[in-house]
Amino acid sequence: MNERITQALRVGLGVAALIHGVASASGDTGARVLVEGMGAAVERLTYEGVLVVGRDGAMETLHVAHTHDAVHGPREHLMALTGVPREVFRSRDAVTCLAPQGVDPCLKPGDAMLGLPGVLPLHQESGEQEGSYRFLLDGEDRVAGLACHRVRIQPLDQLRYGYDLCIHEKTGLPLRGALLDGEGRVLEQFLFTRIAFPESLPGERFEPSEEDGRAVQRLSAVTPQTPSGEGHDWHLEALPPGFRLRAAGLRRMDVSPEPVHHLMLSDGLATVSVFIAPAEGPESEQVRLLRSGPLHAASLTRDGRQVTVLGEVPGETVQRIARALRFPLEETP
Repeated sequence: MNERITQALRVGLGVAALIHGVASASGDTGARVLVEGMGAAVERLTYEGVLVVGRDGAMETLHVAHTHDAVHGPREHLMALTGVPREVFRSRDAVTCLAPQGVDPCLKPGDAMLGLPGVLPLHQESGEQEGSYRFLLDGEDRVAGLACHRVRIQPLDQLRYGYDLCIHEKTGLPLRGALLDGEGRVLEQFLFTRIAFPESLPGERFEPSEEDGRAVQRLSAVTPQTPSGEGHDWHLEALPPGFRLRAAGLRRMDVSPEPVHHLMLSDGLATVSVFIAPAEGPESEQVRLLRSGPLHAASLTRDGRQVTVLGEVPGETVQRIARALRFPLEETP
């Protein structure tokens, strides 16, 4: 795999997550309504708290601040309270990571520095993708002293994971969440230990300061493209059921000398990013699969391009998407 692209893959998911939506699915209507409201809450609420994230037997504690306004859209600041001191700033157009010099940057697969893991749905498109999940209400609970409704989201095939959520009844924000495999085992989980909902937060808190000698890694948008992909030298064939292309564009990565094509696919709940860059190695149609907790990455080299597919979905799903990408040969005059 192109190592420079690999280092920035996880941040691509963070940017993609800011624009994906929630699928409607068969099941309990009340549970679906809660999940749909959660999507709007994650994007539009102003909140600040302490978040504990667990994966592969390791725990990480983050301070999270989030805001939204008409000018800037959603903005978020995450700061690691345990382990190596790192910060991530997310906005509508860019993600910036700050870490000490000489430390492996935090924007890499398996890192928890990109917010609520596996659960960042933002808006509902009515009637979309029914049949991918079953939504069930599962009683009430309390998290960080706040009442919340438990919602279980069960996948209807082996191409996606399940979710166990506790959604704050007043604001719709998920206060606790777990990502589950097909056997119901927890792959990843998060929990707010403290959360507040101030009317506003100072705007300067969401602007990274890059003058203190720390290493900086950044992913930013260059030009948006139409989700259909028309007019471009790629197209998708035979995607996994329920998944469709949601967004496409060029992204500027500090670790890549040229803009990288970034496609974002979703079944409405799970999000998968596809990165297309010039190949640096020999052609190979064989799909290489890597895993870090619930995160799977599949890569191959085809027609002079390095294709990498990344998402918190089963390995079979990213492999199918990698194989679905095609680059039609240009017709000779």
